[in-house]
Amino acid sequence: MKIYNKIRVFLRQYFIPVVSFLIIYFLVIYSYIQVKEKTKQQKTEYFESRSYLVKTAINNRILDYIQILKGGKAFIESSDSITRKEWKRYISSLDVDQNYPGIQGIGYTIFIKPEELQKHINAIRASGFPAYTITPSGEREIYTSIIYLEPFTDRNLRAFGYDMYSEPVRRRAMERAMETGQAALTGKLTLVQETGDGNQPGFLIYVPVYKSNIASGDSLSTELRRKEIRGFVYSPFRSGDLFNALLPARFKDLNIEIYNGDELSKDALLFSTRKNVKEEKKGGEFKKYENISVGGTNWIIYISSKPFFGGRESNDALLILIGGSVISILIFFIMLIRSEAKRVNRLKQTITDTVTAAIFVIDRNGFVTFINPAVTRITGYMPEDFREKTFYDVMHQSRKGQYKDIDPGRNIYQTILQGNHVYDQEDILIRKDGRLFPALCSANPIIENGIPLGTLVEVKDITGEKKAKETIAKNLETKNFLLEAMPDKVWTADGNGVFNFFGQNWEEYSGYTIDEFLKNGIDLIIYFEDKVQDDKTITQLLQEHKSFQIEHRFKRFDGVYRWHLTRGFPQTSKNGSVEMWVGTSTDIHEQKLQVEELKKINVDLDNFIYTASHDLKAPISNMEGLVEALKVAGENKVERNELIELINKSLLRLGRTINDLTEIAKIQKQKDWTNEVVEFSEVVEEVIQDLQRYIDNAEAKINLEFNVSAIKFSKKNLRSIFYNLISNAIKYRKSNTTPIVDVRTFLENDKIVIFARDNGLGIKHENKKRVFEMFRRLHAHVEGSGMGLYIVKRIVENAGGTIDIESQAGEGTTFRIYLPAEDHLIRD
Repeated sequence: MKIYNKIRVFLRQYFIPVVSFLIIYFLVIYSYIQVKEKTKQQKTEYFESRSYLVKTAINNRILDYIQILKGGKAFIESSDSITRKEWKRYISSLDVDQNYPGIQGIGYTIFIKPEELQKHINAIRASGFPAYTITPSGEREIYTSIIYLEPFTDRNLRAFGYDMYSEPVRRRAMERAMETGQAALTGKLTLVQETGDGNQPGFLIYVPVYKSNIASGDSLSTELRRKEIRGFVYSPFRSGDLFNALLPARFKDLNIEIYNGDELSKDALLFSTRKNVKEEKKGGEFKKYENISVGGTNWIIYISSKPFFGGRESNDALLILIGGSVISILIFFIMLIRSEAKRVNRLKQTITDTVTAAIFVIDRNGFVTFINPAVTRITGYMPEDFREKTFYDVMHQSRKGQYKDIDPGRNIYQTILQGNHVYDQEDILIRKDGRLFPALCSANPIIENGIPLGTLVEVKDITGEKKAKETIAKNLETKNFLLEAMPDKVWTADGNGVFNFFGQNWEEYSGYTIDEFLKNGIDLIIYFEDKVQDDKTITQLLQEHKSFQIEHRFKRFDGVYRWHLTRGFPQTSKNGSVEMWVGTSTDIHEQKLQVEELKKINVDLDNFIYTASHDLKAPISNMEGLVEALKVAGENKVERNELIELINKSLLRLGRTINDLTEIAKIQKQKDWTNEVVEFSEVVEEVIQDLQRYIDNAEAKINLEFNVSAIKFSKKNLRSIFYNLISNAIKYRKSNTTPIVDVRTFLENDKIVIFARDNGLGIKHENKKRVFEMFRRLHAHVEGSGMGLYIVKRIVENAGGTIDIESQAGEGTTFRIYLPAEDHLIRD
């Protein structure tokens, strides 16, 4: 409907140019069609005549070749036998290459009975061709052989002795010629003269030669002709050589394709003037199929015009169309420009009368020569109020009250008198009733032929805009105050997800400026591993137009990363598009750590309860059985002593389990133990003394190196760390290998590192994390509770540190404990 209205308005405004153009263009199109039809008719007739000439040329040339072969037949029938020299002399006298270009040669082939085959071969060999034989070899009911073929050079030598009757395509043509007494053409085939280099399709023409003239009548029977057949005069033709000599030079404006038989297919194609021939023929403007039947064979000739067919005759209609169109368009635009000029003048007047801004035309002396209706509407002045008065005299007064901030020297009237351009300059003007009002003024000089005639002044009353700006500024100030007062970090973004506001506390937290945040967004301080969550960055989340919340770590000004919860909420319009985003980022670091710690405690508690019930139940059940056995043993001292020993072992195992559980409970409670200055060498020496029996039995070697000599730590807990690491290194040693344990301490990147390395059994890759689990034992052949490394890890983590493990099965194990230097290093 909108398009229809636009067309209707256009036609109403430009009716005369459009009608004029349509009439003239209709005459141009009519003339073009008439000339085009006449040209096409002439070209059609010309194409028909050219197609007929193609057909006639091919047909006549084939008939000429047949006539030549009939002459050869007469030459042979004129004598009982002819020699090779006589045949060569006869063919040379015809001067075939000059008079009939395209023919490959003229030959003579004879029929040979099987019983006469060897006699025939011997006779030819005796005549000077000792290598002569009939090809292809093999026994058959009848043989033929090419004995004469002129010129007897080059390709034709390959045909000497060839039995054409042995090949089906040739045999069908030879039988047709023999049975009818007429010339016969073969279908498409490959000549034996082809060498494989640049092969071409070919065909042959046969004319039968009989033993006596009695076999030449049409009424003779087929049996008689077969009986009296002597041989064939024939010619082989390479289709490309033949038709290239006959057609292209005479028919350069046509594409010509010749097909053997009744099908237009690639296999049937004998010749084409085109390089690429497809089954679906694509010719020019004109196409035609012609059929030729010669020598009992049907040929289809496909003829199509080339793009330049018909020459310059086809350009007349195009010249009329182009020239007429150009003239029609020129006339249309000339009339359109005249109509547009009238319309623009009317439109200018309408705009001037209806525009909301006050328009003044002021001459070079400052007098007002024209005002539009908006002047009266805004100021109350009528045209007569400006009669012989300047703009300054009527409109411009001294500034008062709230307008003291306006510079009196930049009034619009002074700018007008200087003849300068003015764009949106604020000034104070006065209404007819004496009230002042703020105005936004623009002025442009009126220049004709380089001579200034006056100035066009536009005045807008901006009283409402100034009040609105003051209200907006006050609201914005209030909003910014509320945002800055919030404890959360507040941000906003536009509908495209581009950040446009960050609260002041972003700068206070990170040390980066607000401008840096506006340029780079929140990614500026997000921990690199947290920038992509669920395959999406926060920038991508802002493009999905739905609220979101994600947890990530922000870098504080001191380099510490703290967990934050970022929420984003889109404000959408009525049509569902996002107009802006409002979001907050809340510091949840302590809450996050507490939740993680609770999860860890719950897991440890579950393992603790399960293992405690299992490890306490097993020795108790064992002791119950042993007590019953002790009752049954009676007075047998040996058996009673053995049972008592087993009960003691169960009690010891129960005691160890209770001790382990007690140790775990202590570790869980000792997060705030009291640190003291502890010498590493002193603690390690005590551990070595406790383990001396195991060290001696294993012949272990302990290497110590303390680059950090002392530490602020719980001595009991530090002893527990070294005890478990060294004892494990000895317990889990490799057989037939001297255990070597390296223990070192050093400072690395503000961390105190406790290093312990052994050459023992090592740990498989998939078990590395499991070694720190409660009651986890990976080597069943060594006694233990599976609590040692769990206790070590809990002590280290309670001290604010971390523990890493490097190991391969059979290659030993390395432990590194990292403790924060700021908490545990003894400063000088």
